[in-house]
Amino acid sequence: MARTVSDSGIVRAKRLRLAALAVIMLICIGFGALIHTFTGDNEVQAAAIPVLEQIVVKPGDTLWSIAEQRVHQGEDIRIYIQKLKKTNGLTSSALQAGQVLQLP
Repeated sequence: MARTVSDSGIVRAKRLRLAALAVIMLICIGFGALIHTFTGDNEVQAAAIPVLEQIVVKPGDTLWSIAEQRVHQGEDIRIYIQKLKKTNGLTSSALQAGQVLQLP
């Protein structure tokens, strides 16, 4: 079966679309590489993340006993316990020996 004029136009349009897509992808990759080059050193960015102090829960520890040892003078211990629970994603006050807690 011989190709007609309209068939070759469709093939040409598909090739042009494919070429345009390839050019757009190359531009995006190049732009991404350029941005990555100028965003800085990853180690410097990681250093900006605050490191929280951690403790390991001992047998008999409670949120109250931990908070008593860590709360600042004049700070409400109940507020500190709320911060402790939020920081660690705790939904209850139950602790297990060996559990690692991030201190606020």
